[in-house]
Amino acid sequence: MADSFSLLEEDLISVQIFREPVILSCSHSLCRACLEETWSVCSLHSQKLQLFCLEDECLVCVECVLEHADHSFCSVGKAAGQRRKGLRPQLEALQKKMAAFSKAELTCNKMVAHIRVQTQRAERQIKEEFEKLHCFLRDEEVERLGALKEEEEENNKRMKERVDEISEIMSSLSDTIRAVEEKLAVDDDVSFLQSYKTIMERTQSVPEDPQLGSRALINLAKHLGNLSFQVWEKMQKAVKYTPVVLDPNTAHPSLYLSEDLTSLRSEDKLQSLPDNPERFDFYCDILGSEGFTSGTHFWDVEVGESDDWSVGVASESVSRKIEYKSGLWAVGVHDGEPYNMTKKTQRIRVSWDKWEVSFFGLSPCIHKLKTIQHKCTERMYPHFYFHNGQTLQILPGKSL
Repeated sequence: MADSFSLLEEDLISVQIFREPVILSCSHSLCRACLEETWSVCSLHSQKLQLFCLEDECLVCVECVLEHADHSFCSVGKAAGQRRKGLRPQLEALQKKMAAFSKAELTCNKMVAHIRVQTQRAERQIKEEFEKLHCFLRDEEVERLGALKEEEEENNKRMKERVDEISEIMSSLSDTIRAVEEKLAVDDDVSFLQSYKTIMERTQSVPEDPQLGSRALINLAKHLGNLSFQVWEKMQKAVKYTPVVLDPNTAHPSLYLSEDLTSLRSEDKLQSLPDNPERFDFYCDILGSEGFTSGTHFWDVEVGESDDWSVGVASESVSRKIEYKSGLWAVGVHDGEPYNMTKKTQRIRVSWDKWEVSFFGLSPCIHKLKTIQHKCTERMYPHFYFHNGQTLQILPGKSL
C-alpha cells in the first residue's frame, strides 16, 4: 500500500505552475491535464487502461485481466461508443421534457395575463351593474369587488408559485442536460466511462410531466352570473333571471360571449385565449357554469335561423381537446339538417332530470322533439355548440 501510494503521489505532484488547477478532496492541487493523464494509468499496475470488463463495468489494464477470470472484455473505444449510444436517448428524453415544461411555462404566463384581462372586464361590468342601483347598495359593490380582487390575488399567487416551481424544475433539467452534453462532448473515452454511471443515474431522475391544473382562471360566473338577481333578492324588486350562465373558461376561441354571459356568437376569427384544461378547442362548444347531479332543471334557448347548432347536456368528463365519443346528450341542426329531432325550431327548451333529458320546441307552440334516456353517474352541465356566425341566446326564466 505504501509503495502504491508513493508512486501515485509522485505521479500527481506538479512541479511547475498549475495550469487549470483542480483541488482534490485531499486538498492537493493539480493541473487538470496531469489529473486526466493520471486517471488513464491503472492505479494497481501502472499500466494503460486499454480494456473494459463487461461484467464489472470497469476499465482494466492487461494485467488486471487475470483478476477478472471468466469475464468478457471489449475495447475502450467500443465500450464508450455503446454507452454514448445508450445515453443519447436519455438526453433526447430530457430535451423533450424541457420542451414540455417550457410550453407549460408559456401557458401559465398567458393565464396570468388573461386573469388580469378577466379582472378588468369584471370590474367594469360590476361597476355598471351597481351604477343602476341606489346609493345604499354601494356596500354590496365594494364587497363584490373585494371578493374579485381577493380571487385575483389568490389565483395570481398560485400561478406565480406554479411558474416558480416550473422554473426551478427547468433549471434543474437545464443543469442535467448541460452536464450530459458536456460529458458527450468529452473526447477521452476513459474519462467519459469513469463518469458514465453517475451521469446516467442523473438522467433517470426526471420529474413528471407538467400539470397546469384546472380552476386556475377567474371564476367569472361566480362574480357576474345572476348578479342582478342576487341584488334583487336584497332589494325585493323584480329583475332579469337567467337559468343558465355560460362559463367563458370553457368556451372555444371562436365563441364570443356577451358581457352578462347569457348569449354568444360564432366568428371565424379565433380569440387569443389560454389553453386551460376546461376549454374546448376541438368543436365550437361551451358549457354552463353550474352543474347538477339531482333535481329537475330546464332552460330555454333562442337559436334563430342558424343551420349549425346543438343544445343539450354534457358530462363533466366530456372530451374538451379531442373529438368526443360519449358524454353528450343533445339535439340540433348540422348543415341545415336536423338530427335527433324531426324538424327545425328557432326556440328550444332543454329539460333534465337524473334519468332522462327531454327537448321541446317552443315555436309556434310547445311540442316535444325528443326524449333521451340516460343514467346520471357524474355531474352534468348545460352544453351548447354553435357555428356559422349567428347568435345563441339563453332566454330569461323564473327562479328555480
